[in-house]
Amino acid sequence: MNEVLSDTSLFEDHFCSPTTVKNLRGVPTQVLQKVLLELHQHTACNIFASPRLWTPAGSEQCVVVAGSLGIDGRTRGKRVGLCVDRKAYDKVSPSAIYLWANTECVDQITADGAVSHDFEKMWVSWRSLSETGPAKYLRLLMPVARKSNSGWEVSFDSDRGELIAFLTALRDRYEPKPATLKALSSTLKLFGHSNEAITPAVIDNYRHADEDAPDTDAEFDQQKPISIVRNLSRSKPALRERVQPTDADTDDTSKVIIRRFEAHTLFSALPKVPPAPSLSFMDTAFSCRNLDAEPFQAAGLYGIFFKASAEQAPSLIYVGLYRNGQVGSGPVFGGNVLRDRWVKHIATCSMRGANVGIGKRTAQRMRLDPDHDFAALGQPNVAELIVKDTGFNAGENRALFAKGQWSVLRDATGEDILQLFSFSYVRLSAFHGTESDDQIRRRVSAAEDRVKIDLAPICNGETLLGQHRTDVTPEQFEVSATFALSG
Repeated sequence: MNEVLSDTSLFEDHFCSPTTVKNLRGVPTQVLQKVLLELHQHTACNIFASPRLWTPAGSEQCVVVAGSLGIDGRTRGKRVGLCVDRKAYDKVSPSAIYLWANTECVDQITADGAVSHDFEKMWVSWRSLSETGPAKYLRLLMPVARKSNSGWEVSFDSDRGELIAFLTALRDRYEPKPATLKALSSTLKLFGHSNEAITPAVIDNYRHADEDAPDTDAEFDQQKPISIVRNLSRSKPALRERVQPTDADTDDTSKVIIRRFEAHTLFSALPKVPPAPSLSFMDTAFSCRNLDAEPFQAAGLYGIFFKASAEQAPSLIYVGLYRNGQVGSGPVFGGNVLRDRWVKHIATCSMRGANVGIGKRTAQRMRLDPDHDFAALGQPNVAELIVKDTGFNAGENRALFAKGQWSVLRDATGEDILQLFSFSYVRLSAFHGTESDDQIRRRVSAAEDRVKIDLAPICNGETLLGQHRTDVTPEQFEVSATFALSG
C-alpha cells in the first residue's frame, strides 16, 4: 500500500475509484494522497474503500473508509475514514478533510487506555439520523487537511499526540480473513497488487465489475427509496484493454503526467446514414468506449497525431487544451477530454463523421475544387444540414488536412480510420498549492498558445497552410508542452 500511496500516478490510477474522486467534491487527489500517506504511517492499514452512497440524504459523504472487509467486498465493524466538510448539495467547494470514526471505535480505544477520556472531547457528532438520538459516527473537531490562502496544508500535529496514539491503536485491526483474500485474488492480480494493497479501485471493481445497474446495497443506515446512480466503476474487460502510462519522463514529474493513447483503444466506429446523398463520405458515427474516466479528467495539453500507413511514424496535426470549461466554470480537474474533445476531433479531422458541421467560409472554399468530393460541402441544398454548429465542427484547416489525406481516408472503414490517429496527453497533476482553478485555466491557455506557435500543427486554425510542420514527433510535443505548462 505504501508504494501505491507514494506514487502519484499509481495513486490516481490504482487507488482512487470514481466514487473517491466524486466524494472529494473537487479537492485535489494529491491532497488526499498526502493525508492517506500520513494515516497509513500510523495505522499500517492496507484496506481502504469508497462506498458509493451513505445516508442520511444530503449528508457529508464518506471519501474513504477503513474497516473489516467481508467476502462481499463491504467494510463493517468499528471503522474509521475521511470526509470533506461539505454536504452533498452544497455549492461551495470543500475547504477541509476530516477524520471520522464509529462512536464504538472511539469508546473502545478510550476504554482500553490507549488515549485519555479527554480525547473524546476532540470529536463531534457526524451524520446523525436524529437530533436527540445517540451519535453512531463522530468527526474530529480539527481537520487533518485545510485549504488556506497558501494552498492545502496537511497536519497531524504533534500537540495532538493522542490522535497519533488513537491511530496507532488501529494497527492490525483490519487484517482481511483468508476467505476474503481468496475471493479478491483475481481482482488483485488484475491490478498487479499484493494482499497489502486493497484500494477503493480494487474493491469497486470486485463489487461492481459485471453490473451495469445502480448500486442497491450501499451503506444505508435507514430504509429509504434508493436513488438511481449511474455505475461508473471499472470493468475487468476495460482494465485489460486499458492503455497504460508511457515511460516518457519530464523534468518535473510532480507537475505533469504524460500518457499516450491509440485511437482504436478509445473509440468505436459504426456506419451511419449520411446527412445528404451527396455527402456519402460522411457515413461514420464515432463514439467513446466504456473506459475509466479518471485518465481523461485533468487540465493540460494534448496533441493529435496522424500516420497515413502502418509504416509511417505518427506526426503532430493538432494541439488542443482541456480545462473543463471556461474561466468561472466548475472544477478544473474534472470533466472528460475523451468525450468533450477527442471523439469530435476524430470525426472532424477525418471529415468522415456523419454529424460534422462546417462554417460558411469553409463551405465556400470547398466549392473551389468542383472535381473533389468535398465540393458537395458547398452546395446550397446541403447548407442547412451542415453549415451550422452541430457540436462537431470542422474548421477550414481540418477540412483541408482531410482533403490532403483523402486518398487514405475516402474509402477507409471506421475502424481503419481509428488506426491512423493517436494522442499524447500532457496533463497537470491535481495539486498546485496557491493556484485557483481559474489561474490554472489561464496558465493552460497561455501554454497552448506557445505550443501552437512553436510546433505549427496543420489542423489548428492559427497555422497558415504551407507554413505548417509535418515532422513533429510525440516526444517533441511532450517536451514543448511540459516546458510551456511549467511557465
